[in-house]
Order: sequence, then structure tokens, then C-alpha cells
Amino acid sequence: MPRYSSIRIIAVCWISALFFGGADANPADKGIEFFERKIRPVLVERCYVCHSAQAAAKKTLKGGLLLDTRQGTRKGGDSGPAVVPGKPADSLLISALRHETFKMPPKRKLSNEVIADFLKWITLGAPDPRTGKVNAHAGISLQDARQSWAFQAPAMPKLPKVANTKWAASDIDRLLLAKLEANGLTPASASDRTTLIRRATYDLLGLPPTAEQVTAYLKDKRKGAFARVIDRLLDSPDFGIRWARFWLDNVRYAQDDPTCAANSNGAFSVGPYRDWVVKSLNRDLPYDQFVRLQVAGDLMQPKDGESFNVDASTATGMWGLAHVVEGNDREKVIADFVDEQLDVLGRTFLGLTISCARCHDHKFDPIRQTDYYALAGMFYSSHSFKFDGESARKRVRIQERAYPTKAKQCEFAPLEKELAEVEKELVSLEDKYENPLELKKIRDELVAKLKEQPQTPNQKARVDRRIKFLRDREKNLLADQKKQGWKINPPQLETHAKLVVQRDGMKTKLGAFPLRMVIREGPVPETRHKAAGDIRLFIRGNHLALGPKVPRQVPGVFVMQGAIKISGSGRRALADWLTKPEHPLTARVMVNRVWQRLFGRGIVATPSNFGKLGRPPTHPELLDYLATRFVQNGWSIKKMIREVMLSRAYQQSSRVKAANRARDPGNRWFGRMNRKRLDAETLMDTLGWHAGRVKRSIRPMPEWKFVVNGRALYGAFSRDKPQTTLDLFDGANPDLLVPARADSTSAPQALYMLNNDAVTGTAAKLAQRAMGIPCESERVDSLYLVLFGRTPSQQERDVALGLVSQARETRRKFATNPMQIENGVWNDVCMAMICSNEFLYID
Repeated sequence: MPRYSSIRIIAVCWISALFFGGADANPADKGIEFFERKIRPVLVERCYVCHSAQAAAKKTLKGGLLLDTRQGTRKGGDSGPAVVPGKPADSLLISALRHETFKMPPKRKLSNEVIADFLKWITLGAPDPRTGKVNAHAGISLQDARQSWAFQAPAMPKLPKVANTKWAASDIDRLLLAKLEANGLTPASASDRTTLIRRATYDLLGLPPTAEQVTAYLKDKRKGAFARVIDRLLDSPDFGIRWARFWLDNVRYAQDDPTCAANSNGAFSVGPYRDWVVKSLNRDLPYDQFVRLQVAGDLMQPKDGESFNVDASTATGMWGLAHVVEGNDREKVIADFVDEQLDVLGRTFLGLTISCARCHDHKFDPIRQTDYYALAGMFYSSHSFKFDGESARKRVRIQERAYPTKAKQCEFAPLEKELAEVEKELVSLEDKYENPLELKKIRDELVAKLKEQPQTPNQKARVDRRIKFLRDREKNLLADQKKQGWKINPPQLETHAKLVVQRDGMKTKLGAFPLRMVIREGPVPETRHKAAGDIRLFIRGNHLALGPKVPRQVPGVFVMQGAIKISGSGRRALADWLTKPEHPLTARVMVNRVWQRLFGRGIVATPSNFGKLGRPPTHPELLDYLATRFVQNGWSIKKMIREVMLSRAYQQSSRVKAANRARDPGNRWFGRMNRKRLDAETLMDTLGWHAGRVKRSIRPMPEWKFVVNGRALYGAFSRDKPQTTLDLFDGANPDLLVPARADSTSAPQALYMLNNDAVTGTAAKLAQRAMGIPCESERVDSLYLVLFGRTPSQQERDVALGLVSQARETRRKFATNPMQIENGVWNDVCMAMICSNEFLYID
């Protein structure tokens, strides 16, 4: 039946939402970062030898083209402009890189991937921070750099005097209010209780509050009611599920690592690492231990020699999430893998872009090329993968089963060996009898699909498409069988089926000790690195051009805090150094992330870049206060969150006074709460909760059962086949570190909300439940409480009831079945509410 009124209502609701969409992160900053990571290293390594001031000094400059300054790149050489910002088709550099006109580099063409990076860079406007002339000997004084706030230990600031002494209820409030008053601003009014509990519940759990929880909070008139709400939320297992996603954004969390057809990176198990992060956050594992275990948990095992610290080893699975790139050059593969590991170390733990020093001294921060290789030596002395066979094209991650003791490991070793033999036999059969096995699989699926009973038109269309695909594939296979003469049902299929049953039974027995990705001491086997030790510097980042050995150590700018003593790979000493209470960055970076998650933007707006190209802190004293308190409270993330949420600053309304908006339109000084859109996972979880697909995690539920609760965190996160829904709503790209997500608004998002089964099905469930309430006015009240966490005003109630009457009148023109009409009417109401700003945003 047509849904004309529904579509009209939803379209209006969504169009109104467009005007409240959040802004993306500063595109200029993103462009510069892209240049530093993707473009400058290639220019340095492959282009400067012929196209730089140094080349000109040596009289080896080619074509009059200088590529070591922005001005030179845009001016071009004898043939004209090399780069025309925003116009790759007009940029001679692109045709030269493609070897269509000139050949740059002349001997060997760059990979298609690198050329695509240059295309993207020029399309972005060719952002380039290289101003002025090149000074080949320019450097950053470490002594001067150490005077910067970022490289000095946090210290408890002196609390400032404020005029509005009644507003400030905590030290956080005083430090924030001082900045507001200095800029002629006043704080926003306090949020009402319904707004506050909805904000807090989404911020901590990623789910809406239940109607019962809202009602209970509104009735609680005792002092400390909101503190009790926070404590209840922090104690919920769903807290770890919500906040784990924030952490996983910063470590390239993904369940696969696809590569080109010529290479194989194998499968690996990263779920245990994800679950460890959830468990650690729920148990409030001190952040210093959280860091130490991820950096070097494999080196922090019990001294009895008989037991294993399973969690400690599981935590190191993070390092295996780096990409194993394509190619058959072992040393190049390892170099790129270690580079991504250092990128995580730098940006996630330190807020520094260490990997920018791979080819040369960092152009903006006090990280020298020697610092890069001093740290790289620690990861070259460890390994998260190995090569399988003589070729470098087949790679496997290092995985171990979670045996608690050596005795258990010995007990199950024969079963593991037997499983490996069965799997080898299965691979052989599947290779030899690929076509008959596929035909059997297709026919089995066809039988199952034909028995399905789809509930919606969309579901039926999907089933019909799948059936058509299966029948077409069956037809093609039978045509091939007729031509090639292979047997449709050879006896080996039965052998294969028995082996599958045998394999699955073994996996079930071993399932109590799941495989998980880990890191091990020692370099990648079968490479030029034979033992843990220092490595040579790569001249211009070229792994084939080796410079002097660089002793493993922390970056020189930090040596004022003391050098570290290296043993083994050096990761244990690195972990100890990172978590010293006086470390200038570790605590600052983490508390800034906490603030970012609660306020929508960090005190440092570039949460993974505290360097020169990042944004300076808007409230440096507040940042130092939080970092100092964090360490004083035993590095407790939950205590830090609680202290921030109990401040008047957090409890401000998102409504802004006209004078404040004029003075501070971007809310730089946090004079109000930032309005936040539901992120991708939260939107999916909220829809799932209302539809009954998602369950809340409760104590004492075993942690391994969280995976069956339907939360988006436990869905597929594939680099090869990313979830289109999460991508549509700005979910994290599993190929990248994502310190802050974008907040885009697009037409496909509107189409999703209008048509996707996840939305329409949720609306149908809500309507069905609402129709169990006899009074229509009470139905509206119930829907408002469930979806918005509040009761409607009389005007809102009247509008909703007017909508009901209008929708009913419209539907009577197209249907006669009373129940069908009523279902459609309340579906319309629920769809309109789900697509409204109030549902999609957190005030």
C-alpha cells in the first residue's frame, strides 16, 4: 500500500536534520597530513635527487623543475606548471608519473597506488606547507623544543580567580570559566534532567536510557541523583562495549588484511583483542597498565615458568593490525609494517606523527630520522607475522591459543597437530574437487533459500536475487561439467564432508582456548635481521640504501626525562618509559581523548597530533589539571570520566545565547555543550534496541556472552568488504587511524532512513507495541518517552494526534482493512519520530 503521507512527513523531518549536521574536521589540516604521510616521502625518496635545491647546487637539476618547495612545484620547470591545484588533468606531474609524456622517475615507474595518492593530493588542492626556500641543513633545536608545553611534564595549575563564583562547582569549572570570562563569554544554563540522562547514557553506553530509568531519575529528588546515574552507567558492561569502539578507532581495528591476488595475508583472530579491550575498560584497568600490556604484555609473564598471563599476551594483538603490503620484497614489506606500528605508537599513545621522520628529520616536530630508527629497532626486533615459504608473497600472522598453563598447552598439542593435518587434507580436496564441491554447496543453499519466508518486500527482493544468482551459477557449472567431463558427485565429496565434521569437532574442543594474534620477541624469521638488535638508518627511507646503525632509544627530545636501558627487543623498557607518571604526553593525550568523547571536541582539537601542525590546547591549564588528576587517581579512566561528568561544564545546555554565538560561534571555549549526532554504531545499536535485536549487557553475565547481544561492535569489520551502513554514517575506516570521526550529511543517509529494513522494521515494532495502549494520547506519550527520553508538551501532543488523523484519512483512500490502516498510521508516526533531529542527535 502506498505510504504517501509517511514519505512526506519523513522527508520534511530529514530535510530539517540537514541544517543541524555537524561540520567535518578542518579539511586544511587533513590535506597537510595527507601530504606529509603520502606525498612528501615519495618526493624526498624518488624526486629530490633530480629536482631540488641540492640537485641545482650539484648542477644535476633536470628540466629546471624544483619539487622541494611549494612555489617550485606550482611554478614548474621548462615545460610549464607541474601542479595545478584542484586540476590533476592539467598537472604535468601526473602525466610524467604515468610515463605518458616525460618519465618520472626515469628508470622505474611509481606504483599505481602512489600515483593515485598524487591524483588525490592535487584534487584536494595540492595542500603543501613548504613555504619559502629550502635550507637543507635546517633543523629543530631539541633544547628549544623542550621548552614547549607538550614536552614538559604536566603540573597542577594554580586555580584562577573567577567573577561568577556561584557557577563554578569544581576545579574543572573554575579553569573553564576563567577562559570564558577572559573572552567575554558566560556559560550556558544547566541542562534539564531528561536531556542530561539521555546525554549521559548515550555517552557512556551508546544506547538510549529506558523509559523506566528516565522515570526513576526524575523521581529521585535526593542530593547526588546524577552521580548515582553516572555510577550505574559506569558499572554497566555496556560501558566497555561503547568505549572500546573509541579505542579501536585508533589502532586500525579490522578482522582481515586483504592484499592483491598475487599475495596472501591469511586469516587471523583479532576478536580476543577486542574483547580484552572491552573487559579492561569495564574492570577499569589503570591506563598505565592498559598501555604497558599492549606494548609489551608478552614480556610480562608470571615468573613461575608454568603459567601464562593470557590477557597480557592477548593485548599485544594490536601490533598485528598493521597492513602487510603487497609485493615480493621481504625487507620492503617489513619496513612498511613497522612504519604503521610506529604510526600507532606515535599518534595513539604520544599524539605525535613519528612516522613522518621515516625519510628525513620531521619538518615541524623535534623527531629526527635517527629517532625514528631508534624506535623502529624495537619493532624490527619483534615480529607479529612471518613469511610462509621461500616467497615473500605468502604471510601469516603470529597466533597462539589462550592456554593458561604449560600443562594445558602440552595436553592439547597432539590435537592441534591432528587438526593441522585434517585442514591440510581439506585444502587438498578443495583444490582438486573445487567444482563439484561448489555445485553441492550451491544446491544446498538453493534448497534452504526456497524454504525461506521473507517478511517484507525488501527481504523478498534480496532472497529472489540470491536465488537467481545461485541458479545462474549452477547453470554455468553444469555447462562446464558437460564440457570438461568432471564428476558431479565423486566419492571424495563424502570424504570431504566427514573431514569437515571431524575438523569442526576438533575446533570445538580447542574453542575453550581460542586463537589470538600476538607479538613475539625476535625479528621476522628468514630476513636479513637475524637477532634482536639495532638497525641501520634507511637513507631517504630507502630500505636498500643503508646508513649507520642507530642505537635503540626513545626520541632525543625526551631524553631529559632519562634514557632507557634496552634488553631484548626493547619493548619492555619502552612500555615502562611511556607510563612514567612524569611523562609529558601519555596522560595528556588520554585525558584529551576522554574530554573529546564527552564534549564532542578535545581541548586539543587534533587528538592524535600534539605537534606543531596540530592545534594548540584551548585550555592548557585545564589539560594539565586533568592529566595530573588522572595520574593521582591511579590512571583510572572511570574516575576521570566521573569527575568530568559531575562538572557544571559537562552539564551545560547545548542551547546558546545570541551574544555567546556571536563571540564564539564554534564553541572554542566550551561555553555550552556541543550537539552530537549519533555515530554509526550508536545509530545501529539504538535501532536494534528498539526493534528487540539488541540486548543490554547485565552483570553477572559472562563476558564471552556479550558477543551475542547484537551490538554493532561485534559485527564484521572488514577492510576487504567494509559495512556499507557504517561507512554511510561516517564509521571508522579500518585501514586508517581515526582519532576523530567526520560528521557528514548526505542524500544516501536520508534514503537509508527512509527505506532500509533496519529503520522501517524498527518503526513497525514500535508501532505494534504502541498500539497495545488503548488511549491514543497515551500512545504518543509512550513513544516520546521511549524515543526521546521525555514526555511531549501539549502542543507536541496535539501535533502528533493531528498527524494521526491526517494519516488515517489519507490511508482510508487506499485501503479498507481497519487493522491495516491503523498499522500504517502508527508506522507513519514512528517513522517521523525516528527520522527527526531529536532522535538522531544528542543535546
